[in-house]
Amino acid sequence: EENLDLAGPVDLWVRVASVAATADVFARLIDVAPDGSAHLVVRGQAEFTAPDDETLRRVELGHAGYRFRAGQRLRLHIASSDFPEYVLNPGSGENRWTAVEFLAAEHTLTTDAVSPAR
Repeated sequence: EENLDLAGPVDLWVRVASVAATADVFARLIDVAPDGSAHLVVRGQAEFTAPDDETLRRVELGHAGYRFRAGQRLRLHIASSDFPEYVLNPGSGENRWTAVEFLAAEHTLTTDAVSPAR
């Protein structure tokens, strides 16, 4: 109903578990206008080693100076890959630039009343 000003650092805190040795989290905060058009506000990524659902982890999205106008909505887009912009995570803990074997991995992002993403 009112404008919302976003100023300063923007972080996403999440609990992420994986069967893999490492997990990537890519996040984008998006402004969605009433007509459905979407505009990127901030984005960031993090690689988590030994991801488990007990640890609250931070994804830094950078700094923002942005006004969401009344009637606009916030969209948070979370993904475990941003290929081809970022090289794939092999899932084994190997160097992603020299890895020759890539493992399929299942990641779980937990968000509920006890451990909300924020």
